[in-house]
Amino acid sequence: MVRVFGAADSRACHKAISWMEERGVYHQFVDMGNYPVDRIILKSWIHTFGWQSLIDKRTATWRGLPPDIKDTLSATTAGALMIRQPDMLKTPIVGIKDIWLLGWNAPNKVRLLGQIYHNRAVREHSGVNNKAARPDISMPG
Repeated sequence: MVRVFGAADSRACHKAISWMEERGVYHQFVDMGNYPVDRIILKSWIHTFGWQSLIDKRTATWRGLPPDIKDTLSATTAGALMIRQPDMLKTPIVGIKDIWLLGWNAPNKVRLLGQIYHNRAVREHSGVNNKAARPDISMPG
């Protein structure tokens, strides 16, 4: 299953979800405004992208931070800040298994499709009855 983390009012999240729905990709949207960011998942994002890449400096939340906080951020303090203020994260953050994609653009669409087809191929060749081992993600044709 594909997980999409973001904000309910994010245009990029809406585009990602619409794209997935048009292609029959099974997904789950996680509204980070209503559900706190899990520390383990955030740690994985920081490891994958770096904390600097996760911060969307165009958000009102980021612009409203005092300069002394912005200037002294580190991996540890930025993580704590992202837990408290998830609306400062770039979105969407798309996950399939243990692969993470940041943002919604053409290269990430290709990566997502590659992961979907890879996971389908692995499951279809797992040595079990293929009819019983259908993937969670369905793709047209």
